[in-house]
Amino acid sequence: MLGAVAALSVVSLLGCKDSASSSADGPLSGDASDAPAACDCRVEASDAGLGDRVLTMSWSCYCASGYADGCKRTLEEQCATGTRGRVDYPSCGLTVLQISGAFGPYEDVYDQDGKLVGAMASSDSNSYVCPNDPTLSGFVLRAGRFPEASCAPVPTTCLDAGI
Repeated sequence: MLGAVAALSVVSLLGCKDSASSSADGPLSGDASDAPAACDCRVEASDAGLGDRVLTMSWSCYCASGYADGCKRTLEEQCATGTRGRVDYPSCGLTVLQISGAFGPYEDVYDQDGKLVGAMASSDSNSYVCPNDPTLSGFVLRAGRFPEASCAPVPTTCLDAGI
């Protein structure tokens, strides 16, 4: 068990594994045979009132980082908590679960199969740091896919959706 924790810590500190077909906008597959790749971190100004520094990183890096718990959250599990608002984007095949208020905003984006494909988290006290470049940080962390502006939102609840 200790060896697994140490290995995860090394992956989190050194960066992430990435496949040749990866992009910062979608889920990535990678395995232990992949060569280490840059996390493609960048810091941008926020236009949504989420703080002035948004750290964006590749999906594979986010999933390998200590921020993500391996990206194993599912739509069904998170709906069952009853703590998140739900907005479906049927024209884009995505669902967003969100928490607003003192502990957010946080958003998880799921595909049609209920698999996590995007995430956004924020903090007003601690910044998020790029795993392979600690000079890059932000109070908002963003990775993966999000609905395009052209996608029509349909507010619902997990109960309304049968989950």
